[in-house]
Amino acid sequence: MRTTQEDIAEFFQPLNAARVVFEVGTHSPWVQEVICGGGHEVLVANPRLMDGSKRRKRKNDRIDANKLARLGRVDPQSLHPLQHRSREVRQDLVVLRARDALVAARTELINATRGLVKSMGSRLPKCSSPSFAQKVEESSRRASRRAVAAGAHGGGAE
Repeated sequence: MRTTQEDIAEFFQPLNAARVVFEVGTHSPWVQEVICGGGHEVLVANPRLMDGSKRRKRKNDRIDANKLARLGRVDPQSLHPLQHRSREVRQDLVVLRARDALVAARTELINATRGLVKSMGSRLPKCSSPSFAQKVEESSRRASRRAVAAGAHGGGAE
């Protein structure tokens, strides 16, 4: 089964209401919503808090699934089930994380540009991040004009 909302809903929709148990992960918030939407009870296990989850050296999905199923039936509290944040809060977090990633990328690009120009013996003017592109463009136009003027007045190499 593909990990898509449509495939998961299609799989669980025809089933009688049941308790579904799986480990927390990247997809667990929206998977929980989809499965709950089909009338099922969902427990999202926190393996970090579960007893014995760190004893095995190699992970085995079949063994883990059997263990989750047994614990979900007999002792759900031992799964240390967690409750995900609401969809609205998760959407807000996505916006904040995307903004952080974009700011970090912008900062990295500005620093790389400054470093490349500096490696050629020049410097870019100090300025804020929002005005960087405009200041670099103005600075490069001035440098181009100086180079053309120097060439026109015989300052170029012959």
